[in-house]
Amino acid sequence: MEIPSIKMLTKILLLVSLPLLFFPFANVSTIESVENYIFEPGSEPYGRTYGEWEAKFWELHVNLEPDKSPASPNYKPTECLLLKDENMTFLSDFYSEIEYRNYDCTISQTPIVIPALTEGCSYGEFENPNDKIIEDCIYSHNPYAVVKVTIDGKEIHDIDRFRITSDWFILNVTQKDNPYDIKLGSHKAKINAIMPIIKPLPPGQHEIRTEVFQDIPSIIMSDVPLHRVITYNLTVESTDKK
Repeated sequence: MEIPSIKMLTKILLLVSLPLLFFPFANVSTIESVENYIFEPGSEPYGRTYGEWEAKFWELHVNLEPDKSPASPNYKPTECLLLKDENMTFLSDFYSEIEYRNYDCTISQTPIVIPALTEGCSYGEFENPNDKIIEDCIYSHNPYAVVKVTIDGKEIHDIDRFRITSDWFILNVTQKDNPYDIKLGSHKAKINAIMPIIKPLPPGQHEIRTEVFQDIPSIIMSDVPLHRVITYNLTVESTDKK
């Protein structure tokens, strides 16, 4: 039997080790069924309806400082843009027409709000507001958008069932330089959104991805198409971690 040369043994070792270089091991904890982690639209996650959580998110978002608000021309992207309130972690919503972003985030094992598509309007944005103006405002764009949300590559089916409009609520605006030019003070408001809420994910690596594609509706000729793909690469830390 011929004994392999040193050169041949080196080639064999390289062939064996190359896959390890290109496919490193990772601590991935993918979920088996996305449905097991979703709060259904008619439920009340942690004591609030979906509409109430939408209102909560909108007030947090409107009051972001300009350099931290994706709706502001002064926005400076951060490594990981998250909002937190009580026991909830809110991902962000982005408003520029073309947006492709990837974020690496470390979060605690908390419920997650996914604002895939939102449109909030209030009396504080108009000179002579009335209820009809606000109703028309919140439905001016969202009905034309196609939305897809995946968790660990598994799509939330029938995402349109999450198109929910809040009841009227009071929007408290404390950020003077907010990008929506909403007057300071308390204003009657509503929000329409696709904002699924999910239960805490298992500790480990997870991906949440939102895709929004909105063509120009014929009744809004001044608007441009909206194409937005946002990927959150989440490292979920156990609540037991010390």
